[in-house]
Amino acid sequence: MNPQDVVVLGISIGMFPYICADLMGVDSRFRAMVENLQTTQTRGLQLWLGKDLRALGWSGPQPVLGNYTLPYDTWADMTHLLDREQWPAAKRPKNLAYVCGVLLDDEPVPPRSDHGYPERQRNRVGQESRDWLESAGPALWPGAAAPNGRFDWQVTTIDLVHADPRPPTVTNPVPERGADVPTYRAPDLDAAWQRLLADDPAIAREQFDARVDLAYRTLNEAWARNDLGPARGFVSDGLYDYLGYWVSAYAAQGLHNQLDDMRITRRALA
Repeated sequence: MNPQDVVVLGISIGMFPYICADLMGVDSRFRAMVENLQTTQTRGLQLWLGKDLRALGWSGPQPVLGNYTLPYDTWADMTHLLDREQWPAAKRPKNLAYVCGVLLDDEPVPPRSDHGYPERQRNRVGQESRDWLESAGPALWPGAAAPNGRFDWQVTTIDLVHADPRPPTVTNPVPERGADVPTYRAPDLDAAWQRLLADDPAIAREQFDARVDLAYRTLNEAWARNDLGPARGFVSDGLYDYLGYWVSAYAAQGLHNQLDDMRITRRALA
């Protein structure tokens, strides 16, 4: 290499111990940098919105805004980039918003062998993003608020990209997913529980737990019998339809999904 050559190592410093071990072994200053330089995780969210800035409630110039509500305290209007994207004319968004912020560590960063870490963080960021849009989005974009004051989620079109018809598989083992994901606890849970107690002083935690036990027991018994009727009052319309699909799939093949010795070992408000 020519002494005048410059090498730009454009990769996260977290990879340096794996790809630059030889250099760290001969250059103490480089090793000290790798071992002591602190980094900050960040998060980003891109939103394609169906209203332009004016309709969203923003009357100023195209903004780059900071110091907003965490976890997304920075917003940049990037609508000009829509011209670089390929959208069908009838489905072209009217606004493109980039929001970003710091991603605080919720657990020590594990070694590379922990392959579940990216999924845990992705699930965490997904949930926190939805919460942020619900709570902070309407204040930033009043035109995106529903009548109840929350973020207005609307599905305007659904496109089928690919279909692969096949009957549901109900006999092959399916690996469990999500059991190692930390339970998300709403930040306003304690206050919400106190408001509930104030509205209905007759509520007691023991009664609440007993109701949870009853719902869980009834749902498991109904599932094992391929008859969701007794559990209808305990589940939402969406969950009832979802479970009904699988109950029908088992019944069509003359099967039952028998869950033995099912019980609740711990309860936690989330």
